[in-house]
Amino acid sequence: MIREAPLLISNQRPSMIFVDFRDSFTYNILAYLKNWGEIKVITPSDIEAYLYVDHTRFIWGPGPGLADDYFSNFDSIKKSLSNKTQKHFGICLGHQLIARSLGGVYRKLESPKHGMSERIQLPEWSNWGLNNSQLEVQFYNSLVIDINETDDLRVFKHHNDVLMLSTDRLITCQFHPESVGTSCPETFFSNVMQNFL
Repeated sequence: MIREAPLLISNQRPSMIFVDFRDSFTYNILAYLKNWGEIKVITPSDIEAYLYVDHTRFIWGPGPGLADDYFSNFDSIKKSLSNKTQKHFGICLGHQLIARSLGGVYRKLESPKHGMSERIQLPEWSNWGLNNSQLEVQFYNSLVIDINETDDLRVFKHHNDVLMLSTDRLITCQFHPESVGTSCPETFFSNVMQNFL
């Protein structure tokens, strides 16, 4: 069972906050993360109070709908993304939400990807434990976010669609690393989490 963790003060181990958008994959993700420490699970309506707490790790889960359905103003999230004591990990809707906070724009896919798997070549992002290896990943989305790379933001594309974003303090993926249609989910989460904490 995943236990909720109290927020820790800044000189202790970082607190992990999972933002739950009531998605069916939430349990799977929490199961992969349980060995990395205690996680406090919150709803999107509760996030505002936590965005200003230093030394916090945010995991933005998947979910239905658009990022804009949950937030009308992304300024507080954008400010949190620039907080050097915090880190962010976004999955599917969480990826889109972070991209929207950084100025990304939604685009509808010509063919929705619901339960579809594709083989991709991961980027070489050694600070997140990614080593340019091939991985079968599963998608559940009909929308993608278009966003440009900057000096601070790395953008990984596959067939011209943004699949991942990265800085030293954030990593996101449009695909579902926790899904049974993704190969080596344990390795993916392990590599990311070693650098996330």
